[in-house]
Formats: sequence, C-alpha cells, structure tokens
Amino acid sequence: MNKSSGRNQLILTIINVLIILAVAGLFVMRVVKFKAHFDELDKYNVYDYPLADVLVSQIDLLQQDRLYENEDGTYSFKGYVMNNYVSYNGLLYRIVEIGKEKEIVLVSNESVTLSTLSQRERLDSTPLYNWLNARNGEHTGIFEATLNNKEDFLTDCTNNFAALESAGDTSRHVTSTDGYVSLLSVNQYYAGGEAESYLNNGEPFWLSNVDHNGYSYYVAEDGDVKLAKDASLMLCVRPVITLKPGVKALKGSGSATDPYLLNENDPYQAKDIWTGAFISYDNALWRVTGRDVEGNLIVTGTNIAMREDGPVTIRQAHNNVYNTQTGAGYHFNHTYVKNMYRYEDFLTRIDWPIGGSQDSEFFDYRDNFQRTLRCYVFIPTTADMFLNDHQPCRLMTYDPFSQSTAYMIEEYKLKPFNTTKEGNYRICVCLKGSLMVADGFGTKEEPYVLEVDEG
Repeated sequence: MNKSSGRNQLILTIINVLIILAVAGLFVMRVVKFKAHFDELDKYNVYDYPLADVLVSQIDLLQQDRLYENEDGTYSFKGYVMNNYVSYNGLLYRIVEIGKEKEIVLVSNESVTLSTLSQRERLDSTPLYNWLNARNGEHTGIFEATLNNKEDFLTDCTNNFAALESAGDTSRHVTSTDGYVSLLSVNQYYAGGEAESYLNNGEPFWLSNVDHNGYSYYVAEDGDVKLAKDASLMLCVRPVITLKPGVKALKGSGSATDPYLLNENDPYQAKDIWTGAFISYDNALWRVTGRDVEGNLIVTGTNIAMREDGPVTIRQAHNNVYNTQTGAGYHFNHTYVKNMYRYEDFLTRIDWPIGGSQDSEFFDYRDNFQRTLRCYVFIPTTADMFLNDHQPCRLMTYDPFSQSTAYMIEEYKLKPFNTTKEGNYRICVCLKGSLMVADGFGTKEEPYVLEVDEG
C-alpha cells in the first residue's frame, strides 16, 4: 500500500509540475508575442499605426491595472489605469474598450454639463439624448455640434439601453447605433472595475440603462451605482463616443499630461477656438460654451460675477423672466458691462434664448428656446454646456406657472428659487470672432488671451 500510495503521489506531483510548466509556457509565449509586436512597432514611428494596434502592442501582462483581452476578441481597460487618456477637440477622454473591428470607445474624463434625465423613458427617447445627438427637430445635437471633423474620426455608438432587473444584471443588451454620442452603460462601468477604477472620477454621472420600472441608473460621488427616483436630480453628463477603426494618434503616450492627441487647435482668431477652451478676459476666467451663426464665441464665466468690492448680489427681476429693464438683467447690461474691459471692442450683442420649463416633472432643455432677448450679458440656461463648472448657479429657465419662480442648480439638483430675492450669478457674454489670439493654450492654467486687431 505504501509503495502504491507513493507512486500515485509521484504521478500527481509530475502532473502538477507539467500543468504549471504549460501555463508558464503559455504566459511566456504571450509575453514574447506582445514584445515582438511592440519591438516591430518600435522600429518605426508608432504613430504610423492605428491607435488600437498601438494599445494592444503595449499590454504589460505583469500589471494588474491595464488593458485586458476578453473572450470575444475585444479588449477592456480595467482598474486604476493611467495610460488610456486621449485628447480630441481639446477635451480629455478615457479609452474604455476596443471592439472586434478595432473601433475604440471613449468616455469623457470629466463631465461636459449637468442635466436631468427623464424618468420612465429609455435614454434614446429623452431630451438628454437629443441634446447629445443631432436629430430631427430644432435645437438638437448641442454637444455633437462641438465634435469637429467627426466624419473623419467617429462612427456611430453602439448603445446599451437595456432595462435591467438590478445593477448587477449585465446580461441584457438592447442596442442601437442611432447617433454619434451615448452614455456609459452599467455593464461598461462594472467591466472597467466600477468604483475601484479610472471610471470613478468623483462626480455623480448618468448611465445609459434604466431598471424595469424605468428609473435611470447613475454613479454616485462615492462610485456606487444607484437608481434615480428624484426628477430634480441634475447630474453630470459624460459623453461616450466611438473612434473609427484605423484612427491614428498624432503624438502622446496616453498619460494625463501627455494624452494620445487626435487633432490640434492652433487658433489665429477667436472664431477658430474650440468649444471647451478657457479664455482670460476682464480679469476673469471664461469657458467657451458655443458660438453664434456668425462664428462669435459664446463664453460663460467659470465663477460668479464679481466687482471690486466682491460678488454681484442682486435680485433676478420683478417677475420671473430675465430682462434688461429690471433686476439682474438691467444691472448687467446697463452698469456692469460698461465697466468691462473695452466691452464695445470685445463683445457683441446677440439674441439669447428665453423660455420656461413647461413641466416640473419633465424638464426639457428645448423649452428655453421659446423667444429671444438681444443683449450683451445673459445668464445660463438648462441647455448650456459646462454647467458643472460652478454651483450654485441661478438660471434663466423659469417656471411659467409662477410669477416669481425660476430655477437654479444646487447640490446636483434643479431647484426653484424666488426671483425677487437677491443672489449671485454666473454670466454669459459673446466675444467677437474677429478678435486675435495673442497668447495662451486654452487651458485653465494657460487660457487664451485675446486682443483687438488694430490694423
């Protein structure tokens, strides 16, 4: 018995050793394979190759937080990844996954605005989806309009709109390719490592899925996935876009400070500056949120309006509608603007949208476009980009069923406030597109500086 048991033990030991050697051999073969591929790329300029191939070639199997190959031949970044940054149109994105056709899915590193998300509706039936994508009807595709040369870089997103039984239900998929822009799905968030990953940026942001009751999922500030049962939630919007197979980077290593660069902006005049860039004007920092039909730049202050003795504190109006005859609208367009640096040379009057929310349980940003007010200085609406830059934020968007109520953003909620009570304001102005770019790089640290063309 002892000899037989010893022989069996020896056989098992040999088998275990062979299995370990086989696994180790496979691991070494994969390392050699990836190293050979990378060495081949390294002989030339890696930017001569599609970005997807470069990413796969640089997989480091010894790292835990990295790009992983999935069983279906796709790839996903997982964990606290530090080398998946991409710069496109001046905004910073993170690479989420690489598809079967080598298309690359990106999600914005930070949010581009704040928005409500209609309850009991699938994402592609909501006003937010219309804000993201150009569709039939007016005032759609506000974000898509900022995607320069999208035909060269982007393909339609494959969206996951599935109604999930729970946040952990990642088996259901209802897909659509109607549009360039979507939101991160619950499945993608979990696949990336959820709270313990690069996808958790500390902001509360919307996801693309609903539960079986139609309530939307979102990621809370602590990284947990939750259901939104409060119609007033005004959460962050992180757009998801998909790069075409074959897209190449101009330069970069994929880090936060040296991202893979897809395109560059070297503006000569203000009209050439991309949306999202920062501009220094009148001793304040502004962010480009759009442009008018003539190419003039619409910018919003990143902080509340200030004067020499502190913040501007004033009531909005005698009624709930921002206007140039009373309250904040009168002050900003008759007193404040005249103290701004060479305002007649730098600013232009434009027609700003005026409107009120028609339904307190169903906020649609398009309700802001009911009529216009022509003036120099305006305040934000629920349709604007980069509402996330400062809270609290009083809005032009008013309640048409009340004579003294408009809305403000505070603590990631859309709240009513009394327009006859004093408060502070972020303001919007329109910079002339003919202004010359004198200095800067358009970043928060080094904003563009503009000057009048005296020639």
